Order: sequence, then structure tokens, then C-alpha cells
Amino acid sequence: MPNFIDLTGKTYNRWAVIERAKNDRLNQVCWLCKCSCGTTRVVTGTSLKSGQSKSCGCLRIEQLRRGPRFRHGMSKTRTHRIWCGIRSRCTNPNDPAYHYYGGRGIKVCRRWQAFESFLADMGPCPSPKHSLDRTNNGGDYSPANCRWATMREQQNNRRNNNKFWHKGQRLTLSEWARKTGIKRSTLAQRVYVYQWPIRRALTTPPRRYL
Repeated sequence: MPNFIDLTGKTYNRWAVIERAKNDRLNQVCWLCKCSCGTTRVVTGTSLKSGQSKSCGCLRIEQLRRGPRFRHGMSKTRTHRIWCGIRSRCTNPNDPAYHYYGGRGIKVCRRWQAFESFLADMGPCPSPKHSLDRTNNGGDYSPANCRWATMREQQNNRRNNNKFWHKGQRLTLSEWARKTGIKRSTLAQRVYVYQWPIRRALTTPPRRYL
């Protein structure tokens, strides 16, 4: 073979050539090679020199693990499902909830198009009882407008809940009831029936019956 070149001892990508293989393939010179991961295999000289064969397959596996499906390792978590859900209802007209989100002009901010950025801003979902809540229900999904919240906290954030200012805090009657120890029904009666100012409603002790 006038064009024969001895590749023994040479390295091609992850292959280190040990020696010429005993059997060639289809008139191609073959070489016994050792991959950097430790696997030995017979590879044709053409594949080595052209770069068609770079490793025993371990390189491809590592590249896949660094790809989108494996970047964060959280594709099966509640946090990732929530992220997929907000993107779907804001961008997919076939999503059952699209009418209430994307159809109303609500968007997911550009930064959160990548799950890694969403995770960095919000952290993992704290518990199965938490979901993503927009503090301004008319605003977009963004770091400044979102929080992890329980169902009770989200109920308090509904568009039809009235909130009342007192001592620098703006809370619903339910929240004020828990904070003051006064029943919500009592507060509602004072505010909506008797038309008391919120300060009086929150600071007047409830009547005690003997």
C-alpha cells in the first residue's frame, strides 16, 4: 500500500491509536484504539483522520447532558411544570386558560423565556401547597410581579378583594381579621353596614356579652 501511513501512537479527538487491527474492513485500514474513557474499539483510519469518529460515544452523551433537557436537572419537578404552565397559557391559544392570560395581553417577561433565569429569580417552589402568584393580577409574569404563594394568599389577591390601608399596611378584611383577632364578619359589618372608618373598625374591641 503506497499510501499507507502508520497511525500508531497518534491521538485523534478522544481516540488514542494503539496498533493496526488484524482485520481491515472493506479495503479500509483499521486501527485498535482506546477512548479517553477507557473503552477500546476498532476504528477505520478514514474515520479517525476525518473526525467522523471522535469517541466511543461518551462525548455524545456528555453533550446531550449539557443540552436543554439536562441543563438544570429539574424537568420533572413542580417548579418546572409551573414554568411550562405560565408560558403555555400566555402563548398557546389552544391552552384552556389562554383566554384569561395571553388573550388579555398578559405575557411572560423575556428573561423568563429560559427556565434557568426563572429558577434563579424565584427559587424552587417551596411546597406542594404553593404556586406562582402575580401580585398585580393585570401585570405580566416577571420577577417584580411574582411570588410563591399558598391558595389562601392568592385568594386574598383576587381582583374583587377590597384592601384597606391602616398603619402603613394594605390588607384585605380577612387578613386584618387574622391580624387583629376580630372576626371578619364583625369587620365587614362595621365597614360596609355601619360605614365606620377603617381605623375605628380595626381598633374598636369587639363587644363582649356576659
